[in-house]
Order: sequence, then structure tokens, then C-alpha cells
Amino acid sequence: MYYRIPSQFVTLDPGVAPTGEAIYNVNPRFAFRLLVVGTYEVTIRIPKVSRKA
Repeated sequence: MYYRIPSQFVTLDPGVAPTGEAIYNVNPRFAFRLLVVGTYEVTIRIPKVSRKA
């Protein structure tokens, strides 16, 4: 699974990106396999992430 969060919705900590410009998207990637037919709800928790209110 691949998800893209555009830079206008993200604030990165200093030192994470090469520059302080708001030109970097956040692209979390994760993988999982379902081997049995059915309906599933998948919850992804990413540590050290906060949401602005």
C-alpha cells in the first residue's frame, strides 16, 4: 500500500529534510498479505506522528 501526503499538509522536524522548504511530500509505505478470503479492516499506527487540530 502506498499513500502520499502533499507538503502543504505536513510540517517536518528540522533536519529530517535536506532543506526547510515546503517542497517535500510524505510517502509512507506499508505491506501486508491476506491469505484468507474475507472482509478486513486495517489500522495503521505510525509512532512519533502528531496531528494538528
